[in-house]
Amino acid sequence: MLVDIELADCDNDKIELTTDVWVRDDEDLQAMWDIIELSKQPEFGVIVYFRNVSFFMLSSHLVTQLFQPLGNIKTSYFDVLSCGFSDDTLQNLSIDLPYLLGLSLTSCPQITNLHPLTSMFNLEQLSLANINLNGMLGPLCSLRKGLYYLNLARCNLSHKELDMLCNSVHSASVRQLNLSANDFSSECDFTCLVSLCNKLKSVEVLVLRNCRLHMGNGKLVNAFFCSLKELYSLCLLRLEYNDFSCYILTSYLVKIEANPSLRCVSLGIPTDISNEAEKIKELRNHVHELMNKRPESHICVTWQRPSSVLLV
Repeated sequence: MLVDIELADCDNDKIELTTDVWVRDDEDLQAMWDIIELSKQPEFGVIVYFRNVSFFMLSSHLVTQLFQPLGNIKTSYFDVLSCGFSDDTLQNLSIDLPYLLGLSLTSCPQITNLHPLTSMFNLEQLSLANINLNGMLGPLCSLRKGLYYLNLARCNLSHKELDMLCNSVHSASVRQLNLSANDFSSECDFTCLVSLCNKLKSVEVLVLRNCRLHMGNGKLVNAFFCSLKELYSLCLLRLEYNDFSCYILTSYLVKIEANPSLRCVSLGIPTDISNEAEKIKELRNHVHELMNKRPESHICVTWQRPSSVLLV
C-alpha cells in the first residue's frame, strides 16, 4: 500500500514521485521490484523514490535483496517487524543503506551485535523494541550524533544500560524516549533511571509503561517525580501499567504539576480500587485538581481503562 505521495519535476523530463510503502507479502515485494526496474527505463516517465519502507513478517533473505536498490534511491527510513534479521543482515544493511535517518528493528531476537550502527552516521530515529539488549548497548551509546527518537521497550535493560545511556550524547538530544516493559524495580536500576531522567533536558515524550516503578521505595519514587519536574520540554508522560497506589498518585505524582511544559499524563487505575467505580471517580477528580492547582496549568490526566471496570 502506497501513502503520502509527493510529486516533483525532474531535470530529465521525468516526474519524481516520493512515497512510503508497506510490504506484507511476496506480491508486494515483487511490485516494489517492478517499480524500481521501471524507474530505470528511459521511456518510463516516472522516477519513484521510496522514502519510508516497512516490511512485515517477511523472510530476511528476500528483504536483503532490496538493500542495495533502496540504497541507490536514498531511502531514508527502514522499518522491519518480525523478519528474522540477524547480525549479518544488520551488517549488510549498514553497508548498503549507510545514510538512513530512521531505523526500526522490532522483534528481531537474533540480533546480538549493534556495532553496525556505528557506521550509520545520519541516524536520528532508532527503535530496537523486543530485542534483548542486556550488555549490548555499547555501540549505540558510542554514536557521535544524538538520536531524537529512541525506542528500547522490552529490551531487558538494567542499571548498566541506563548508566551508559545517561553518559551518551542521546541523553541530551532525545525528544521521544520509550523504555517501557523493562523492569526497573530494583534499587540500583531505579536509581540509574532517576539519574537518566535528570539529564533528559530535551525530552518531549517519555514512555515508561509497565516498568514496575511502583515497587521502588518511597525515597526513589519521590526522586523520580522530582526529576520529571525539572524537564522543561516534557509534554507527554506515559506511566500506565505501573501499579502506583492512591497514596503515591496523590502525594508524589503531583510534584510534576509545577512543570510548565507538561500537557498530558497517562496513568493506570490502582489495582487496590480497580473494582470500585466510585473510588476510581474520586481518585480521578482529586488527581485532576491536584495537577491543575495553578491557574496557568492545563494538564490532561488520562487513565488506562481496566477491562473489567467501566469508568465514569
